[in-house]
Amino acid sequence: MKAGTTKCKVTQKEFLEKLTEYRGNAYRTYTELGVPYSLYLKWREDPKFEEELQKARTKLIEFAENKLDDLIEAGNEKMIKFLLATKGGYTEKKEVTLNSTNVVDINTALDEIRSELSTE
Repeated sequence: MKAGTTKCKVTQKEFLEKLTEYRGNAYRTYTELGVPYSLYLKWREDPKFEEELQKARTKLIEFAENKLDDLIEAGNEKMIKFLLATKGGYTEKKEVTLNSTNVVDINTALDEIRSELSTE
């Protein structure tokens, strides 16, 4: 903390309790509690604090997975496709067909550009 500022009165335990309430959102937690970012980083050097931080973040992932499950059970096609693409290895196949009349010879195009630039 900078000289002349008051000392942070929030404990690691209080921070971690609020972090759990905010589902692992550290930024929201230290901002709303008034914990300086530098102190938050110092706390992260403590292995026990870091472990609890990771547990809170895991809870966020589990929460999101439960919401995804709810959407899939409700028949949300976008979420079904998302799950299949990210966990099932499925992808949508896109085919591109080129028409030979649209093919441009890059060397010819560059020569034309150079010619235009040299006449200006």
